[in-house]
Amino acid sequence: MTWKTSLGLFSLLLFVGFACPQGEGSGSGSAGKIIEDFESANAAANWTFSNGPEFPGAKGSFRVSSGVGRKGSNAGVLAFDFSGGGAYVEAYRIFDTALTCDGVFFRFSSYPPGSTLRIRLIDSAQQTFQTSLQPRNEGSWILLGTLCGDAEEHWGGADDGVWRGGLSGVGIVVSRGVDFKNYTNKGDFTFDEIMTVSGRDLVIDPIGADRLPPIFKGEVRSRLGVNNNAVTHFAFDAKHLDLAAAAGFGFIRAGLPWDWVEKKRGVYDFSAFDPEVAALAARRMGVLFILGNNNPLYYDGPKPYDWLWGIRTAEARAAFAKFAAAAARHYRNRDVLLEVWNEPNIVNFWRPAPSPTQYGLLAAAVVSAVKDTGSKLPVVVGSTSGVDLDFIEDVMGRSSLKKADLVSIHPYRATNPETFWPEASVAAEVVRRKSGRDDLPVVNGEWGYSTVYFGGGTQAALKKQALYAVRTILFSLLRGVERIVWYNLKNDGDDPKETEHNFGLVENKTLKPKPAYDALKAFRDLLPAGEVNMSGVETHVRDVFGLAFTSSKGRMAALWTVNAAAGRKVLLPESYAGAKCYDMYGKLLKPATEGGRVVLRLRESGGPVYIKK
Repeated sequence: MTWKTSLGLFSLLLFVGFACPQGEGSGSGSAGKIIEDFESANAAANWTFSNGPEFPGAKGSFRVSSGVGRKGSNAGVLAFDFSGGGAYVEAYRIFDTALTCDGVFFRFSSYPPGSTLRIRLIDSAQQTFQTSLQPRNEGSWILLGTLCGDAEEHWGGADDGVWRGGLSGVGIVVSRGVDFKNYTNKGDFTFDEIMTVSGRDLVIDPIGADRLPPIFKGEVRSRLGVNNNAVTHFAFDAKHLDLAAAAGFGFIRAGLPWDWVEKKRGVYDFSAFDPEVAALAARRMGVLFILGNNNPLYYDGPKPYDWLWGIRTAEARAAFAKFAAAAARHYRNRDVLLEVWNEPNIVNFWRPAPSPTQYGLLAAAVVSAVKDTGSKLPVVVGSTSGVDLDFIEDVMGRSSLKKADLVSIHPYRATNPETFWPEASVAAEVVRRKSGRDDLPVVNGEWGYSTVYFGGGTQAALKKQALYAVRTILFSLLRGVERIVWYNLKNDGDDPKETEHNFGLVENKTLKPKPAYDALKAFRDLLPAGEVNMSGVETHVRDVFGLAFTSSKGRMAALWTVNAAAGRKVLLPESYAGAKCYDMYGKLLKPATEGGRVVLRLRESGGPVYIKK
């Protein structure tokens, strides 16, 4: 028997499983039969540790530890150390007699950020089936698992991907994921209660038994923002704010340039921006102001004046901090956040070259200056293009930044939105370790998809942007991200081949809504009004995601899949017979029924399906 792993790009999958154990969900399978709870005297001897010798360098161990199990008893602990190289470590068990089942579940309580978790099942003909898992981060002792034969890769035996007979062995694997120094190279993975289940129908009760503990309570709009370059790039028009509000955004992100505000030393004029702030307040909206630009009054760069020249002298840094303090005092009673610069880690925005040292000094000065005013306005730092872990680590090492309120990343990508989490989870760990705080959130401060990514101004490209826009919002909410900013409200131009012109939700001159706008507005319109309890949904499969929103005013769930090949058939319990189902644009669907249960056909290209009950 050969136990191996494959190196390659990490495939972000929420988790897998199928029929839930009885009493813990609506999956139609029979109650789980525990095949390992680590309580027997020979539990440790039943398991074998492997350091993946075909990829030398990994170290680790497997042990059974007391007092750490789900019910306060024993659990298995798989330790790993990739600081010397290697690819994976594994704990596996071979059964004396093959077991009859349709899938395997287990529970985990600790997950090292950035690591890749995999599960391996061996059939009776010695073919190994491997699937990647991405553990969720809500609650403890999360249920994970896989369906026999439902795998990403296979080897051994017939090596044809066809499951034969019973379960001969099971393995738990931790592989190198986002490899960032010792933040992710070492750790422990704790698991318990490995069980078999039977039954292959995927039944999900998203608003009932499969609704997980709440992630958030409040108005969803408070977490959602959109970039709008009014004032600095084009004339302010309240219609932009009406469009943003109608699409469900609770705030906008906009520039507050230093050289626009301080044109005479020590004199600060915010009058160009006050009308927009007042108009936002009238709509119960806020603003995330980007404090940016150099200033000719303190400029030390080459001529002519370059507004994106990085702040690097002590005099300019102190003056910029005074400007930030003036903004904090001026807007102290408004719904305003202050962000220190935009994407200082790339030369496009910090010239002549990015400097985490100089940016760190600037950010620390701003945080201290704003806090010293007594203002409670949150201060956002980082704002990196991409997930720049080295830059974040360097910047967050400054003691004054421990008082920051949010750390921002801009996780742009051409791949689907669900792939951002491994990097973001490591960024959060970097911030936690460097700041010494567990309450300093990492937020998605700017993120969007240009239609040029998908071929330009075609209907297919517009639909793909819509699909990714709504999934960017939904998946970020599912991961508990506290602020999510879509880029951009409107197109920056009219050239269908220019990437920067086509991130918008509405057209440039006409402000005509694009399909992406319609999809976000549909989500907003279907949400229960006001404050909601927002929870993840136990979907039981590796490629289906779910969110539930409940309140005294209504209940709604969103289900979507990343399975681009076959999609997924989902059955809702009989209690959903009177529920209404909608597509991602809010169009009423008429699903079929099967044995009294509602049948949903989830397709990646179709986007989320909303269920209102």
